[in-house]
Amino acid sequence: MAVCSRCGAEIPRDAHCARCGAPVADPCGHHLEGADDGELFRLAREHVDRDHPEMQRSDDELRQRIAADAYDA
Repeated sequence: MAVCSRCGAEIPRDAHCARCGAPVADPCGHHLEGADDGELFRLAREHVDRDHPEMQRSDDELRQRIAADAYDA
């Protein structure tokens, strides 16, 4: 389970929060917001490198995840 960073509800990992609709794109529940996909990529890259170095995600993998999970707020 994860905790929605927007409203605090407990939700399954990689799911949308039933209470507020926010996606939990990162397995740890960290929510990223950016002006565009480029900013989201930069923020995701920094987050993974800093908080999840064991994941060793490629730039391509991060871009695919952003394309699949990003939404307009």
